[in-house]
Amino acid sequence: MRTAFSRSIVRFFMRLFLSPQWLLCALVCSGLASTWATHAQELTPAEAELAKKFAGVVQWRGIWGVSVAGGASRANGGYEMESRYEAAGHGTFTLERSSDNDEAARGVFTWQGKGEARGGGLGTFSESDQQGFGEEWVQEFSGAVEQERIEFSLGVKSKSVGLHPGTQREEKAPLMRRTGRMVSAQSGGGRKVSPIDTNFRAPIDTWYLGSSDAEAARRWQVVSNGPGVLAFGYGSPTAGRSQTFAVSGAGVTQRTRVVLFPVYEDLEVEVTIVDYAKWRPQGSIADPTKPGNTLVARATLKTKSGQAKTFPAVKAFRFQSMDTTREPGVCLNWPLGAKDDDYDLRLAAAGTGGDVSDRDQKLAVTS
Repeated sequence: MRTAFSRSIVRFFMRLFLSPQWLLCALVCSGLASTWATHAQELTPAEAELAKKFAGVVQWRGIWGVSVAGGASRANGGYEMESRYEAAGHGTFTLERSSDNDEAARGVFTWQGKGEARGGGLGTFSESDQQGFGEEWVQEFSGAVEQERIEFSLGVKSKSVGLHPGTQREEKAPLMRRTGRMVSAQSGGGRKVSPIDTNFRAPIDTWYLGSSDAEAARRWQVVSNGPGVLAFGYGSPTAGRSQTFAVSGAGVTQRTRVVLFPVYEDLEVEVTIVDYAKWRPQGSIADPTKPGNTLVARATLKTKSGQAKTFPAVKAFRFQSMDTTREPGVCLNWPLGAKDDDYDLRLAAAGTGGDVSDRDQKLAVTS
């Protein structure tokens, strides 16, 4: 059996259809190596195979982002109220394997850890009655806070996936400042105008992935092929939620994305791309339907320790371009009136014997 360092070198080409706002997307790959000797009796062969893949992941590194916006208005019999708010958060985290080997053999996994959330928000509010009494204010904040008790859980047999954003300590949350004025009745008649200027702590909005059966099924679909780079998303134009402004339901727009990157036990995939730092995309102006220039990348499965060692044969390398732009044409104004929505960066199986799918956004190379 050959050593880890000479085992698997995979070549692939990226074909570029250039647009002005091109984005060189992250290249994602994962080497799948079997590490278990036996299958768990409780699992079917397919389930046991999936569990073996996740058993090799000792750590996940994650990034996330969320945006929330909404508002409400009401008018009735001289009473008027209007509110608007928007908030955004992002962060990183690291999760360590906490489930034991017996749980892993049954296809039950848990990774736990912590991270940092950063974000901010802006909200406005006004209300008044027939007499002009009421209040109006603006509140805003920005800052960072530690996320504790983040948990990613997976049940192969039950086909369940949980990704909990953890908790934020209230005493360490960013300060929200509210400024404005209040108009109230004054004893003896007349109006009293009082300033509003107060501070209070507000949590940063973190991810929410939905609670319906359909959303649970989508989460399982993300992990069903094994532990590559896992991207979870959620979007609702009318039924989002905001921790920052304590609102949820109708009128709240929310978008969430969480991406997990696996770290394997004593194994890693090293990706090298020659002259990547100097490379610039060049599309074909003469024939926009033809590929532009290319990059060549090589992926090698190796041990983290650097020690030459043997291990089971690699089953497959999977490459994927994520969040690729789809600008029409090859540049901002050429061809005139371009209407295409093709991906601006594509993978090609040239020389690898691999299979390309998802409109050239995924490449699978089997050994």
